[in-house]
Amino acid sequence: MPTETLTIAAWVKGTGTSVSYASKNHVRSFVMYETEHEPLTIYMKDVKVVTGESMYNGNWVHMAVTWSSHTGDLKFFRDGELTFEKPNVAKGARISEGGCLMIGQMQDVECGSRVAGMSFVGDLAGVGVWERAMTSDHIKKVMGEPVSIKVIETVAKDNSRVIPEDDDLRLLYASRQFGEQELDKTDPPSCPLDAFKKMKVHPSKDVTWTGSGDVHYS
Repeated sequence: MPTETLTIAAWVKGTGTSVSYASKNHVRSFVMYETEHEPLTIYMKDVKVVTGESMYNGNWVHMAVTWSSHTGDLKFFRDGELTFEKPNVAKGARISEGGCLMIGQMQDVECGSRVAGMSFVGDLAGVGVWERAMTSDHIKKVMGEPVSIKVIETVAKDNSRVIPEDDDLRLLYASRQFGEQELDKTDPPSCPLDAFKKMKVHPSKDVTWTGSGDVHYS
């Protein structure tokens, strides 16, 4: 988990906890959730920020949170547009490394029990963590291309774990992709780390996936 600057983004269609990160001494190091009774709420190093945003409308919505320890600026982007910001949030703090990141669950104990009733209900895709505070333009780019073409080409050519230095992606959990040879099976095999697919977002906010081949990135 990035310690001093980050962007966490995801495509969501539902409510509950989308992402949580807990360390031994800070179980609310990062949490992003929305419930029927609470608007989108973010915890950043134990500091609770209620954005007033509502993400659930029955359609796919892209959300992104950026934060910088240096300034304490916390920003929220909906479909690539800045809709909320607050300064001096956990300014000067650092997120502890070596904690536990969970998708779709709020942790009550680091890597342990979950908070009852706070699980995500719905669909999640394209959950990514970057070690930079992205701008609106960059967020709009990763909405459809969460893994840069440069990274895809590097991995595809030499099967190397070495990625271009200018790519700050630290984790991506995308939608599962199946090759053509798998699609005729009644029960295609699943993968614990979903493969990359090119996202296409239509004006109606429907999401479709295109592409071929498996690229695993963690």
